Amino acid sequence: MRLLRYLTIPIVVLWALIIRPLQIRARKRVLKKHGWAELHIDGEVVVMPPVEKLAQQIMKRLLQKEDPPRVVLGNLRRFTKEIVSDPWARGVLVRIDTLRCGIAGADAIRQELIAMRDAKKEVVVHLSLIHISEPTRLGMIS
Repeated sequence: MRLLRYLTIPIVVLWALIIRPLQIRARKRVLKKHGWAELHIDGEVVVMPPVEKLAQQIMKRLLQKEDPPRVVLGNLRRFTKEIVSDPWARGVLVRIDTLRCGIAGADAIRQELIAMRDAKKEVVVHLSLIHISEPTRLGMIS
């Protein structure tokens, strides 16, 4: 066990020193100067993704079964921080298709969009109102 730990340390150091900065640099080059990012929201809104047991993960891989789409609020917050801190980002195009959430979930999404707007980023939202329930639609429009 100790030998395995000593063998993994150089790999982790290599990752931290060489590969990770290249990934960050590549991500920053995705947006050109005054570029737009696109955020597609489709599915159920959850605070955290559910933790699956190993057997469930293996069965999904064997059966090639995909989970229904989910919007994880933690990922949305991380996206907001990246857009706000990126000086090259001009704005965000948000496409909302099927949105399954209550007023609290819609408000959490709305707060993230407000944070982007407060950081002087343009936010354009395209709502596909066919799939959104009436209370959620009214909460997002107001």
